[in-house]
Amino acid sequence: MKQKQMAETATMITENSKRSWAFVALVALAIVLGGGSSIFPGTRLVVELAGVVALAIALGGTSAGQFRAAGGMAFWLVLAIMAVVILQLVPMPPALWSGLPGREILTDLSAIMGETEKWRPISLDWEASLRSAYFLIPALALFLGGLVMAEKLTFRLLMVVLGGGVIGLFLGLIQLSMGEDSPLYLYESLHQGLPLGFFSNRNHQGILLAILPPVSAAVALELQRRDPYGIIGRMNPVFAVAGVAMICLLGVLSTGSRT
Repeated sequence: MKQKQMAETATMITENSKRSWAFVALVALAIVLGGGSSIFPGTRLVVELAGVVALAIALGGTSAGQFRAAGGMAFWLVLAIMAVVILQLVPMPPALWSGLPGREILTDLSAIMGETEKWRPISLDWEASLRSAYFLIPALALFLGGLVMAEKLTFRLLMVVLGGGVIGLFLGLIQLSMGEDSPLYLYESLHQGLPLGFFSNRNHQGILLAILPPVSAAVALELQRRDPYGIIGRMNPVFAVAGVAMICLLGVLSTGSRT
C-alpha cells in the first residue's frame, strides 16, 4: 500500500511538473508582451490566448472540490470577482434595467429612439466589461494552476517573475541612458524618456519593481532551504533582500511614477 501511494505521488509530481511549464511560459509572456496599452491589442491577445491554454491545462483532470480545498477563501474570492464581471454582461429586461440608478437619461434617450423594449446589460460600456473579462483569463489560469502545482514547482514561477523583473530593470536603465529616441522601447508611449522596461506605462514598471523584494525574499529562503551549506545557504537572506529592495527603490523612483 505504501509503495502504491509513493508511486501515485511520484506520478502526480511528474505530471504537475510537465503542466507547470505552461504557467511558466504564461508568466514570461505576460511580462514581455503584456505591458502594452489599449492601442496595442495584438500583444495582449497573445497573452490572453496563452491564458486560455493554461486555463484548460489547469482545469484538466482537477475537480472543483480539489480547487476549493487548496484555495480556501481565496478560491471563493476569485469566483466572486469573475461573477461580478460576468453579471455585468447579462442582458436585463427593460423594466429592471431602467430602474437601476443612473439610468434616467439613458431611459429617456431610449424612449426617444423607440428602443424601450430592448434588453441591455448592467454595464453601460459592455465592450469595456468584456475586455476586462478577457484580461482576467491569464490571472485566473495562474491562480488555479498554482493551486494544483506542488510548492517546489511554483518556485519556477517566482524565478521567472524575479528574472523578468531584473531584466526589465536593466532594460529600463538602458532606455533611460539612450533618451526618448531609444530603439529599445517596445511600444510608443507618452512616457518615453523614462525607464519603462517591457511596458508602455511607467506605473506598470513601478509595480513590477515594487513586488520584486518580497519575491526575492521567497526565492532566497527557498534556495537556502535547498542548499543550506552552499554559497547562498550561508548568506543571510536579509542582506540579499535588502540589496534587491534598495535597487528596486531606486528603479521605482527613476520611473517618476506617482502611483
